[in-house]
Amino acid sequence: MRKHLISLTAGLALAAGCVDSTVVEPENAPTVDALQGALTSAGVQTLALGVLAADRALVRCDLTYLTLTAIYARDAYRIDPNEPRYVSETLGGQPDPGSFAGGGGWTNGFVAIRAANSLLAALPEALETQVSPAQKSVTAGLTQTIKALDYYRLLELRDTIGLPIQAASVDSVTPLSCKKDVMNYIAAVLDSGLTSLTAAGTTQLPFAPQWPSVQAF
Repeated sequence: MRKHLISLTAGLALAAGCVDSTVVEPENAPTVDALQGALTSAGVQTLALGVLAADRALVRCDLTYLTLTAIYARDAYRIDPNEPRYVSETLGGQPDPGSFAGGGGWTNGFVAIRAANSLLAALPEALETQVSPAQKSVTAGLTQTIKALDYYRLLELRDTIGLPIQAASVDSVTPLSCKKDVMNYIAAVLDSGLTSLTAAGTTQLPFAPQWPSVQAF
């Protein structure tokens, strides 16, 4: 009996050793806690690539930015018998607030803007032993430029309806700003980006951009 118990215990221990640990965070799915404190060069890379990936997700989304902006500008039409909303909700009627014509672009656009705000907020505290002041400037300049472009892309989908300018706090509710105010804000963010890039001079980015390719349709 004692030998059987020892064998059973050893077998259970061996089986447990083959199971993935529930306390080890996966490297390809970092959490907010993993980026707390002063940023390292690896943290800057993680946040910056997140900004670029979210920006590309907005641009390459066929149902929102690429197609709808052309339809709204009357530069193109999409007559698709399998998806009549391209006509009924953009040319001949009111869009459903929950459809791609009504709420299209909001998620991807503001995810990208939130990612940019998170990087810009954490960047000043990055460890100077790993990220130099000039590298901080060039990273900030790129991030501010991407952020401004995402606001402009969302404005292309809304025009005179306007947009909310995202607050620093995730718990804050921001009212809609008119088109003129959003354009002024975009210009100010682009000016900040230019200032940061000018301060960086010829300094290269402290990470590999790894630009995702835009999918063909």
